[in-house]
Amino acid sequence: MFSSKDRVTADIRERFQQLRDLAQKYTFLTPEVILSMDELNLDQAPQDVIKEEFQLERVRLQAFVAATDPGCKKNSLDPALWILNILLSPNLKMVYQTLL
Repeated sequence: MFSSKDRVTADIRERFQQLRDLAQKYTFLTPEVILSMDELNLDQAPQDVIKEEFQLERVRLQAFVAATDPGCKKNSLDPALWILNILLSPNLKMVYQTLL
């Protein structure tokens, strides 16, 4: 009984560690980082991210958000959902392909 409980506990801890690692790997995709005016270091980004295109789309999105939502109120949505709503709007899907 205890060995199976220990095994389940170890599996759960391993999965949470995997989730933490994944979140750390893709932290540059969080709304706070994307909309931040600070310099973004993409040295640790995955190989398939085209850094120049990502930076260009990030700057465009920052300008769009600044123009459409002064003060970045973000309404009452979760920041990630708010960014996704912007990116999925019909007129912007083609503009922000790399961020999607």
